[in-house]
Amino acid sequence: CIYRCARTPRRARRTSGETSERTDRYTKYRVCDQSDARARSTTTSTINKVDMMMKTRRAAGGSRRAFVTLACALAWMACAVTHASAATYTCTAQCDSSAATTSQCGSGNVLSASTTCSATHTTYEGCTATVCNAACASATTATVEPVTYLSKMYKCFNATNKMHMSDANAIEQSVSMNCGPGSHQMGSMYMAGAMHTTCDNWSNAASPAGASASATAVFAVAAACALMLA
Repeated sequence: CIYRCARTPRRARRTSGETSERTDRYTKYRVCDQSDARARSTTTSTINKVDMMMKTRRAAGGSRRAFVTLACALAWMACAVTHASAATYTCTAQCDSSAATTSQCGSGNVLSASTTCSATHTTYEGCTATVCNAACASATTATVEPVTYLSKMYKCFNATNKMHMSDANAIEQSVSMNCGPGSHQMGSMYMAGAMHTTCDNWSNAASPAGASASATAVFAVAAACALMLA
C-alpha cells in the first residue's frame, strides 16, 4: 500500500542524487515497509502516478470549494438584504385620547402588551413590521419622523440610528424595536435601550415565532455551508 512516510534526513537528501522536489515527493508518497526489502525501492512511474492522483484530487476539491463558497456568500447576502429591506424603519402609533382602549397598531400588530394603548397607557404603542413597512413607506429621515397613515399618527424611526438628542425619542424608539422602554445617556445624547447592547438584537416581527423562524433560516444556511466546505 502507499502511505505517508517519515521525512528523509536532510543530509541523506543532499547525497541521494535526486532534486529537492523529487526527494520531497519520494519522501511523501513512497511505498514504505521497512520489514520488506522489496518495498524499499519505489519506481519513478509509481511516484508520478501518485503525484498525478493527488494533483487531480486537489484541483477538483479546489473548484468545488470555490463554488460552494460563492454560493454560500450569495445566500448569506440574500438573507441580510431581505432582513434589512423589511426592517429599515420601526414605528410607534400614537394613542388616541378619545378612544384610549383602542389599539392604533391594529389587532395582532402590537409588539408588547405592556405598551398597548389603554386607559392607563395613553402615549404610544410599538407596532409590528407589518404596520411600520406601510406607514413608513415614504419616510426619509435619518432619525425620527412623524407621519400620518390611514388617519392615524405614527412616529417612524430609522433602525440604523439609535442616537437621539431627546431622551423621550430614545425611549420611544426602544419601544418601536421591542427592546424597551428604556434609554441611556451617551455624552450629550441618548441611545435607545436601557444599556448599550440592549437593542442590538431587536425585532419588530409579528410574533416571537416569526423572529425565531428568521434566525433558524440564517442558522440553517450557515450549517449547510459548514458541512459542504468540510
